[in-house]
Amino acid sequence: MTIGTTGMRPWEWLLRRFCPILALSAAVGIVVGILRGGMPFIPGVQGMAVGLAIGWAAGWLGRNDPPKYLSIGQRFFFGIASACVFTAATLLTMGVTQAAPFEGPIEWLGEVSSGFIREPFYGVGNFRDYSGTLTGGWWRGFTFLDAGLFVFLFLVGAIAGIPRGSVPATADGPEAPEDDIDDGDDDSDGEPREKTRVALGGLVAVLLLLGAGFAALSAYEDAGSHVSLSPDTLKIIRPLVGRWILKEPAGVVRGTDEERMFDLKLGGFDSLRGISVQPGRFAIDFTWWGGHYRGKLWLSGRTMPLWVRMRPDRENDSLRIVLFMYGNGRRIVEMRAERVPK
Repeated sequence: MTIGTTGMRPWEWLLRRFCPILALSAAVGIVVGILRGGMPFIPGVQGMAVGLAIGWAAGWLGRNDPPKYLSIGQRFFFGIASACVFTAATLLTMGVTQAAPFEGPIEWLGEVSSGFIREPFYGVGNFRDYSGTLTGGWWRGFTFLDAGLFVFLFLVGAIAGIPRGSVPATADGPEAPEDDIDDGDDDSDGEPREKTRVALGGLVAVLLLLGAGFAALSAYEDAGSHVSLSPDTLKIIRPLVGRWILKEPAGVVRGTDEERMFDLKLGGFDSLRGISVQPGRFAIDFTWWGGHYRGKLWLSGRTMPLWVRMRPDRENDSLRIVLFMYGNGRRIVEMRAERVPK
C-alpha cells in the first residue's frame, strides 16, 4: 500500500509532526499545571488520559506518513519525548503559580522533592478511594509513574489515531503478508522499508534542551550568590541602614511598637543585620541575592531560626518580608516593616 507524503525527509517530519505534537504537549502541561494548583493530583489517571489524547493526535497527524515514520520504535521515542515535555511544562507551571514571593519555580520543585511541601492527591484502588498528600520520594515516584503511563497510552493512542489499514508492515511493526515481504532491497511500492532513528534523535535533542533550560533557570534563580562581596552591592544595601518597625500583621513577632522595632546595620559588603531595640527580642540577617534579600530570623525562646526573604520598595521606606515556617508542610507568613522617622 502506498502511503501519502512520500519522500518526506527527516527534518520535514521533525518540523511537521514532532514539533507540533511537542507544542501541544507543552500547552496541555501548562493547563494541567494550573489546574493542579486548585485540585488534587490524580497519579496515573492524569498521565493516561493526556497520553492517550496526545498519542491519538500524533497518529492522526501522521496518518499518511511513509512507513518508516510509523514504526513502533518511532512511536515509542516520540511518546517519551512528548511525556518529558508534558511533565516539564506541568511541573514548571506549578512552580511558577505556587511558589512563595521571591521564590523561583526550581526552588519550589526542590522543596516538594525534599519533603518540605506537600501536594494533595486522590486515587482509586481495591474498590475504595484514597486521598492524602504526597511529598519527597513518594511525590517523585508517582510523578515518574504518571510519565510512564503517559508513554504507554501514547502508543495506544497513536495506533488508534491512524485509520484502519494505514499502519504499514515494517521491520519492527506488524507482520506483513508473506507475498508482500521484502528483503530490504526491493522497493515494490516505491517506498523504502528501512528503519529511521529520527524520533530518537528528536528525543535526544529534547532532553538536551530541557536539561539546558532547567540548568539556565536554576542558575538565574541563584544569580545573586555571585554578586556578594562586591562594592557595588554595598552601594545597594547601604540605604537600608536605619531604624525600622514591624507593622501588623507582624505574624510571629508581636508586642508594643518599641518591642517590634529593630536597627539595621551593615554586616559586610553583601549583608545587613537587624537587632531588636529591646535587647533579646529578635535578630534578623539579610543577604543581598540579586533582586531580593535572603536571611534568617532568630526569635527569643526559639532554638532554630526562621528562613526569611525580603524586598524593599523603590523608595527604601518599606520592607516586604516573607517567612518560611516548616512543620507539617510549609506555611508562608508575610510581614511588613516601615522606616522609623529620625
